Amino acid sequence: TVLRLSDVAIRANQTWDREDSFGAGLEIRQSASVELTRGVLQSNEHAGVYLHGDASAVFTDVSVIDSQPRGGDLVGGYGLVAEYGATAMVLRGLFEGNYHGGILGSIDGQVHLEDSAILDTRPEQIELTSGWGVGVYLGAHLVGVRVLIAGNREVGVYTSADGAMVQLEDSAISATKPQESGMFYGAGIEVTDGARFE
Repeated sequence: TVLRLSDVAIRANQTWDREDSFGAGLEIRQSASVELTRGVLQSNEHAGVYLHGDASAVFTDVSVIDSQPRGGDLVGGYGLVAEYGATAMVLRGLFEGNYHGGILGSIDGQVHLEDSAILDTRPEQIELTSGWGVGVYLGAHLVGVRVLIAGNREVGVYTSADGAMVQLEDSAISATKPQESGMFYGAGIEVTDGARFE
């Protein structure tokens, strides 16, 4: 299944039971594919974009902004999540003012960014930690070319666990702020537990 969209805005979707569900702007699963050109995803709950399993997506000239934590338990608020082998290609994307993580790749997720920016991610709202620009772990890979990662919280780019890898080319990580709780960190890059950064 392929869904092609252009010149659209997807705003203010909410989780249906306030806990243990998603209100994502786009939720893509089970071999589905989305191609979105010139779009805005704003103020959606849990994630602006969520990809799972064999799902894939290509985003061109897209803004994912102000994603919100779930109303029931305050989890999430991510810009884009790709996990369990899902793949996302982003060309000229803006991820700004989301919560917990601007871009998250987990459990073999694959993300490719070009000419994009990840800005001013806010902390998760339970313990006021995180707020990463990019988080990649558990076998996920992220490749970024000409990417600006700026003004995020705790760590600009975080990658952890064997098999996880981040590759950046002609990119900048700047002005990372400390945690909102405790004011620790404020690091540009953190690589742990066998992950790789190139």
